Formats: sequence, structure tokens, C-alpha cells
Amino acid sequence: MACVAVQQLLEILDPVVVKVIGARDKKLILGLASLTAGAILVYGCGFRILEPLGLARNDLLDALITALVISAGTEGFNSTFKIFSQAKEKKKYCAASLHGIQGSEDSNGDSISVAIAH
Repeated sequence: MACVAVQQLLEILDPVVVKVIGARDKKLILGLASLTAGAILVYGCGFRILEPLGLARNDLLDALITALVISAGTEGFNSTFKIFSQAKEKKKYCAASLHGIQGSEDSNGDSISVAIAH
């Protein structure tokens, strides 16, 4: 939802920035506004992306990466969601392998089926 909110903010700011500052610097101004909104949401709401994956070694770095993802709007969210899904599937596959369960993968590395080895 935070990504959608930032994207909506940019939709609102776009014509204002063009009218006040001009089209030449629009991308820079909207990028900075997006990153600022992402940072406010990260620090105000405590959002973190790396922590749930167990990859957070530094809270400041986690906050910065989260702010960058949020500032990318829905595209950033979709990319992050895909990474989370792949990480979850890999963990399931590894856990299944440890318990004698074998899975097969397609050409993209996505799990297709799981069979119990006897």
C-alpha cells in the first residue's frame, strides 16, 4: 500500500512540478519527492524489507533499501514481492530436501511438483 500511496503522490505532483519548475527538472524533483515520501513512510511506520528475510545486518541500510523500494512505486513492490516469493520457495525446497522429499523445477527454477522419496 505504501508503494501505491507514493505513486499516487507522484501523479498529483507531476502537473504541479511541470507548471512551477518546468519539464526539464521534473524527473529529478519527482524522484527526490518519491524518495523523501518513502523515507517518511519507512521511519514513520517502521517498514523494513530485509528484516523479514533475515538479511538485516544494519537497520539503517535496511531502512534505506526499503525507502528506495517504496519510492519506486508499484514496480518496486512487484519486484520485491517476486524476490520474497522466490526466497520462500527455495526455503521450502531446501527443507523438503532435508526430509527426503524431492521436487522438480522448470527452466526458470520454479518448483513444479514435490514427490516423497522412499
